[in-house]
Amino acid sequence: MMLGDLKWGSALWRQAPRRTVLLLILIGLSCVLFVWRSAVYQTQVVALQEQLHHAQLQSRQHKSGLPEDPQSHSKIVTQINSNKAHIDSLVPPLATFSEFLADLYACATDAGVEITQVSYQPDFDESINYWRYHLSFAVTSNYSKVKKFLFLLEQSPRLLRLEGMSLAGNQQARRSAKKVSVKLEITTFFKQDAS
Repeated sequence: MMLGDLKWGSALWRQAPRRTVLLLILIGLSCVLFVWRSAVYQTQVVALQEQLHHAQLQSRQHKSGLPEDPQSHSKIVTQINSNKAHIDSLVPPLATFSEFLADLYACATDAGVEITQVSYQPDFDESINYWRYHLSFAVTSNYSKVKKFLFLLEQSPRLLRLEGMSLAGNQQARRSAKKVSVKLEITTFFKQDAS
C-alpha cells in the first residue's frame, strides 16, 4: 500500500511539479496556522476560565452576605439609603390624592381626550409603607390625542406605573368616528398621612 502511494506521488510530481509544491506549501501553512490558532485560543480559554472562577467566587461571597471589604458594604448601605430617600421625596402624602385626580384630568384636557369610567382601589402595602392606588379608566379621542395624553402622563413628576393598556369599546364605532378608546390601568403611590 505504501508503494502504491509513492507511485501516485511521483506521477503527480512528474505531471505538475509546481502544483505539487504549491499544495505542499498550503498544507504546511494550514498546519502552522492550526497550531498558532490553537495556542492563541488556548490562552484566551485560560483567561476566560480565570474570569469565570473569579466571578463565581464573587457570587458566592455575595450570596453568603459577606462583602469583599467592609468599605464596599458601607457604600452599598449608603447608596440604598440615598435611593430610598430619593424615592420617598417623589411619593406625595395621601392627602394629595384629589390633586392627583385633578392633574390627571388636566392632562386629559391639555391632550384633548375624554376620561370616562374612572375607578380606583387603594391598598396599603406594609412592605414598603406606602399606599398603592390602582386606577382604571378609559380615554377616548383620535389616535394622536391619546398618544399626547400618554406622553403627558409619562412626563408627570409623580411615580406612575402603567399596568395595562387595551383598546376598549366597539371596533365598528371607533372606525366610523375615527376615534379610539383606550382602557388604561395605572398604579401610583402615596405616603401614609402623618398623625
